Amino acid sequence: MTILITELEKLNGCNFCLEMYRINHSELIFTAVNSEDTSLRFNVHFADVSYIKMPVGWNGIEIGSESEREELITRLGLPMLGVSSVVKLYKSNEGEAVILGALMLIEPRGQKY
Repeated sequence: MTILITELEKLNGCNFCLEMYRINHSELIFTAVNSEDTSLRFNVHFADVSYIKMPVGWNGIEIGSESEREELITRLGLPMLGVSSVVKLYKSNEGEAVILGALMLIEPRGQKY
């Protein structure tokens, strides 16, 4: 998980857009495009998505604090014990995108690492 979070932090400054969301599988995929070199594209996969709020596109991403995560879980009325510890709060730099889910995979677009 730590490696994935480090990889996600490297994508700061990228432009993000929603690629796919499957409600029945709680799966979210969005695309990150490097703003300086648009040929660098990545798919970012999440599983166990409990909550999302986002525009179609945004810039940058960061991990929310544990207290922000717990506050959102409480506000949504989710059972704290039912939310896995790998489920984290991710948000855009401006806070317009919010994801409560488990980061599963970051892959260069078109190929697996």
